Amino acid sequence: MEIGDRSLEGTFTIKAVKNVLGTRQQIQGLQPPPKTIIEFSTYVGSSAIAWGAILRDFHGKNVHDCNVCTFELSPLSAQVARDLIRLAGLEDLARVLAVFSLIIINKAGGLIYQREFQPGLRKLSTNDYLVLAGTFHGVHAITRSITPKIPISAPLPTTPASSSNVALSSPSGTSTPTPAASAYSFPNPGVPVTGLESLETDKFRLTCFQTLTGTKFLLFTDPLMANIDAVVKKIYELYSDYVMKNPFYQLEMPVRCEAFDRHLGGWLRGRT
Repeated sequence: MEIGDRSLEGTFTIKAVKNVLGTRQQIQGLQPPPKTIIEFSTYVGSSAIAWGAILRDFHGKNVHDCNVCTFELSPLSAQVARDLIRLAGLEDLARVLAVFSLIIINKAGGLIYQREFQPGLRKLSTNDYLVLAGTFHGVHAITRSITPKIPISAPLPTTPASSSNVALSSPSGTSTPTPAASAYSFPNPGVPVTGLESLETDKFRLTCFQTLTGTKFLLFTDPLMANIDAVVKKIYELYSDYVMKNPFYQLEMPVRCEAFDRHLGGWLRGRT
């Protein structure tokens, strides 16, 4: 059993649970109890209904602030899950979400990985994906450079004039204040400046996660999907484990790693 991750405050990621009662007891021991559960299962909506009922027991009247997010890679399974959740009366609490596709761009703006998770999506050519990667890389750099800079006015202290140049300066015997050097701050001081992080339409949401080395992960998901950061970070962990630790992989080159493909698809389906 793997019930995994509480990387975000108030969020709990659950995967491949066989003993719901035991997991419930473990979650109940967390303080405070999580308000959002992201679950990856193979029970087509049934487990989402169970977690929704559990959150309702934990939070009572405050359950309107809670969410259960479940993933289905098949459109048919997703519709069946939505129907079951609606019959259980938990459509306001449990949501069936979809991950559409993943794109990985290297620090130079080159496409190194692309994968679609939903059948029936509009097919793009390899050249289209290359153009998309390069265009996003440029837009990301532009949005990073136009981050607002807030001026900081800090006048410098004046210094007394020496006796040798009092006659050449003001009669009061003090020097003229030197203008303060230009200084500025960002809207969130202490937070590194980033570029475009999220782009949302009525059909999909694009989330960008950039690593310290400049590699960008672009995840296309359902626009109603919440706490996408937990999903993107897990994908990055899989990339680190099965791509970066692969002795045959060359940095900045296209990713052709069967282990990464298998574990990525298996994790999103709730099984490995």
